[in-house]
Amino acid sequence: MMTKDDDEEELERLQQELVQANELEQAARRLRQKLFGSRVYSRTDIGDLGQHVKSLKRLFPCGGTMAAVVDDREDVWANADDYSDSTINGEPPFVGNNTSNNTNDKDPYHEQDQQLLWTRDILDRLHQQYYYHYNNQQCKTTTGGDGSRGNRNRRRTVPEILKQMRQSVLPYCTLVLNGLVPLHKQQSITAAAASPKPTVRPPIVRYAQSLGAKTQDKVDETVTHVVAAKDGSEKATIARTIPGCLVVRPGWLMESYWSIRKANVQPYLMAQGPAAILIHHG
Repeated sequence: MMTKDDDEEELERLQQELVQANELEQAARRLRQKLFGSRVYSRTDIGDLGQHVKSLKRLFPCGGTMAAVVDDREDVWANADDYSDSTINGEPPFVGNNTSNNTNDKDPYHEQDQQLLWTRDILDRLHQQYYYHYNNQQCKTTTGGDGSRGNRNRRRTVPEILKQMRQSVLPYCTLVLNGLVPLHKQQSITAAAASPKPTVRPPIVRYAQSLGAKTQDKVDETVTHVVAAKDGSEKATIARTIPGCLVVRPGWLMESYWSIRKANVQPYLMAQGPAAILIHHG
């Protein structure tokens, strides 16, 4: 049976533990401030997404050439000039009604776990490639290289490597996006293709082109994949008459984008047909 003195001793012990815990928390906060300083940048720091967006320059004032950003909220970077090649976009946790993110009949927890594996794989490959090029550059500098000071000091940046990784995913694919881009935007994309000025592209088009794929409106012999919102369209029907042209769901393109690897086409085929037998682009 505990006495009053025992209760007081227990209370004093707990108070001491609380003081120690507070001291540890303060030490951790000071360490975070020392390591990251003003680089902690939360959503509450953003007012109007049209005016105030996240920026790598705010996080890394000296350039951020060795930095990659993992974010499932693409919209908060949408107006930033320096985000596209540095950001690794993941599958949003709340997919809503977005056609390209349709996850019907799938376990959402499994999908989120898969995204973590994809992201880890991307970071592993990025790390390996960065230091492969870095070590090669160090060897050239040590041995004299080509004798050019500019070439000796020039190192590949993380954004450059990420861009190359993406461009190597679908470099030989020509896609027709069926039912995923409104007609008026398709016309503006076609007109913008001939213009040297940069233009705002629909996300699904930007994803495909960032992976090295070509996009076009017409289904012809050069098309390798028709990415269709639903089956039975005229373009899907024409595609099945072309040997090697596959009709796939948007999930194939999105998995390729989120994983920065060419996804297996088989789970995403709309239906078996003549094109599915002659798979050489899949």
